[in-house]
Amino acid sequence: MVMPTPRPSTRRRSFPVTVTQLPMVRCAECGRTMAHRAGEASAVLTAHYQQSHAEAVRS
Repeated sequence: MVMPTPRPSTRRRSFPVTVTQLPMVRCAECGRTMAHRAGEASAVLTAHYQQSHAEAVRS
C-alpha cells in the first residue's frame, strides 16, 4: 500500500475586516456617486466640483 506524501500545510492568515457603510452623495453634473463621512457631504462635493467641473465653479 502506497501512502500519500503529506502536503505542506498552507496556513491562511485571516485578518479582521470592518465594513462600514458610508452615506452617498450624487453629483448633479455627471451623476457620479461619492461616499462621505457624516457631515462631510459638502466638502466632498466641493472637492469633486473643483477637480472635475472647474468650468461650472468659475461661472
